[in-house]
Amino acid sequence: MTSITATKSMLTALKQAKERTRILDSHGQIIGFFIPRNHAMLTTRFDLAEIERRKRSKEKAIPHKEVMRHMRLLDAEIERRRKAGERKLTGDEAVAFVRRLKSVAIMAKEYTNLPSSL
Repeated sequence: MTSITATKSMLTALKQAKERTRILDSHGQIIGFFIPRNHAMLTTRFDLAEIERRKRSKEKAIPHKEVMRHMRLLDAEIERRRKAGERKLTGDEAVAFVRRLKSVAIMAKEYTNLPSSL
């Protein structure tokens, strides 16, 4: 990887970035991206062993559309809590919330696949 040492003026500008940020030239053309260290640490927390386990798993994958629906519902729950003045979900509570959504979706699918003779 190539490194560039930031000048004082560059450093001042880059410290304002709180998330992945486009770096533009004076003509508005993208010359690159900057990811602040705190944000980069969050985005690189991958469990390689878990990724390999999932590749080998016979467990049926969840379609992207369903995952995105779960994320929208989680966002809605977070927003509901904020508006109600309730405390924020912990990471574990957010994971549990999504797992409940997944189990409800599986139960609903199993219910709709029951034989009509029942």
